Amino acid sequence: MKKFIVKIGINLIMLSLLILVPVGCVKQLVKVRAPKEAGSKNKVNPARVDLSKYIRPDEEVLEKLFKDLNKDGLKEIVFLFGKPDFHGRQYLSVKIKILVWDGSKYASSLEQRVFGQKSVKLEAKDINKDSVDEILSYQEAGNASILYIVTGNGATYRILKPSGGNFSDFFGLRGAKLKDANNDGIKEIYAMYGPSGTFADIYKWDGRDYKFSKTVPMPGDDAAPVY
Repeated sequence: MKKFIVKIGINLIMLSLLILVPVGCVKQLVKVRAPKEAGSKNKVNPARVDLSKYIRPDEEVLEKLFKDLNKDGLKEIVFLFGKPDFHGRQYLSVKIKILVWDGSKYASSLEQRVFGQKSVKLEAKDINKDSVDEILSYQEAGNASILYIVTGNGATYRILKPSGGNFSDFFGLRGAKLKDANNDGIKEIYAMYGPSGTFADIYKWDGRDYKFSKTVPMPGDDAAPVY
């Protein structure tokens, strides 16, 4: 009997509280909000990002690329920039920069000085079957034609430097050619040099780096710079 009386008392107290609390507050008390999803989706058009905010006032953008490099649905921004010379035909202190979406804005993931003075071609493709597009930057410096390769995981990036052979920072002095010579789906790099690009160091992918394999002559049309 005592338990029954206590239960009735509790119910009466709860009823009086509900009567005293405004209706809007009751709704707030009983309504359970679902947690918000993390705002990782990029709703910003990368083509509309003002790249001048990421470089110095005396620098200019040479070339830019918007590409989802790691297939996560978010486009990265890749661009080359430098100081124009007096004639405006080439650039000094050229750098390559990559911006990645950090959940709220584009932030710098890589900024690297390069040897080139002029951008010939900038593209992204998966050349080593690691499911991430490599960045291929073909550049010219004087009469030299060179290739820089950038690799990464979508968050961090690095310059993919040649290992061994005649090159240490970039591939080729008279152009570079990508060719799947052994039909395994992975491109080998022919880094050409010599008076007319008549020789090439071949670099093969070992799972982490492109390592020197051998030097071969480049006959005929293959001796010319290839982009």
